[in-house]
Parts: sequence; C-alpha cells; structure tokens
Amino acid sequence: GIVNARVVSLGRYGRTKIIKISASLKSIEEGLQEDLFMLGVTELVTR
Repeated sequence: GIVNARVVSLGRYGRTKIIKISASLKSIEEGLQEDLFMLGVTELVTR
C-alpha cells in the first residue's frame, strides 16, 4: 500500500509503531493538488 506500518519492541521503552510512506513526495503532491478539498490544506501546510 501507500502507507506501511509495523510495531517494533524497544525493550523497556515499550512498543512503538513505525510508519513509512512508500509513495514519492512528488506523486503525493500531484494527487493532492488534483483534489479541490485538499488543495486548501496543502496551501496551509506549505506556509
């Protein structure tokens, strides 16, 4: 999938979930720019 997550044991610090995005940043930006709702959100984030 686009987002991969796995749980890792860090000993006494407990378990944590490591999340990775397998899609390139450029393809994510292009997809969000095509979505009119997310267009406003991406403009807020890039400020």
